[in-house]
Amino acid sequence: LKTVIKTQTQNALRLERNSLTLSRTALALALAGQQREAERLAVELSREFPKDTLINNLWLPIIRAAAELQNGKAKEAIEELETAKRFERAAEFYPQYIRGLAYLQLNISKQAIAEFDKILNHRGEAVLSALYPLARLGLARAKKDEKEYVKFFEMWKNADRDMPALVQAEKEFEKIRLSNSLKG
Repeated sequence: LKTVIKTQTQNALRLERNSLTLSRTALALALAGQQREAERLAVELSREFPKDTLINNLWLPIIRAAAELQNGKAKEAIEELETAKRFERAAEFYPQYIRGLAYLQLNISKQAIAEFDKILNHRGEAVLSALYPLARLGLARAKKDEKEYVKFFEMWKNADRDMPALVQAEKEFEKIRLSNSLKG
């Protein structure tokens, strides 16, 4: 997966190196755990667009938060996203998603659920976003609820069966089902 992400991000940057491409590429790399590459692009973004409000107050904090999250620093990820709060409606739900994942890492389910619900309750704002099914998965994880997992599987019923998120979700679902069947 990391090789695919690296190849795809390089291809995207070969086509165009504007603020949109650089910010989304840096975010993809940060979420994939490739912090060195993400940081290099973040520095380029900062250098090339020093007066761009959304880059400096939204996308750079999101990229840094994603990197913190991948480094197991959930609290720092949440803190990093504070800067972006007033602009986050322009960010296609990435702040809410990353914040939700951070709360999951911290085992603060109630706040994770609230963040994932923000995404799921506003589907029309980024209709084709992959964050909708991923938010549903985050909700299932936070609630440890079979029904939420089933909703996630329904959303991704046509997805490639070997997608890492889907494979992991199936394992989690089976574990919850087994646990629930032993309870009663």
